[in-house]
Amino acid sequence: VLDELVPAGSERARTVELVRQLADARLVVSGINPVNGQEEVEVAHEALIRYWSRLQGWLEENLSALRTGEQVREAARQWEEFQRNDESLLVHRGGRLDDALELAENNEYAFNQQEINYLDACQALREREIRVRERRRNITVTISIIVAVVMVGLGIFGLNNARVAQNSAAT
Repeated sequence: VLDELVPAGSERARTVELVRQLADARLVVSGINPVNGQEEVEVAHEALIRYWSRLQGWLEENLSALRTGEQVREAARQWEEFQRNDESLLVHRGGRLDDALELAENNEYAFNQQEINYLDACQALREREIRVRERRRNITVTISIIVAVVMVGLGIFGLNNARVAQNSAAT
């Protein structure tokens, strides 16, 4: 889909012009999908990928970034399909999220706005989960301190009662 090729913060017209130039050079084909009415772009010939050594080199150099980008693209599509309501679809967490955020930060991969929104939601979920864990840890520490103080108090109370009983028995 052409709109998915437009990097976040970029003008759609620039991407449309680039696609037009690539289509004029017969490297890609574009057209309107009759089912969904969206403009789509695809490589004109698989032979381009298979036999263009420079393109193969670029793909090999950026294979990790391309894989991460495609995983983000697919996850963002699914998340968007559910109107951003299902947090279980925010599947980029931990190291996967770190890798995707690093790609976005270093401009190694041009994420579109939908993908940026998805990554922002993943990051917000991570921050909420961290706050919940910290809150739980703080509650656990507080309860532990209270229990320890109560136990020390009971111990002191018990020692004091033992002294009183010992003094009463001695007299």
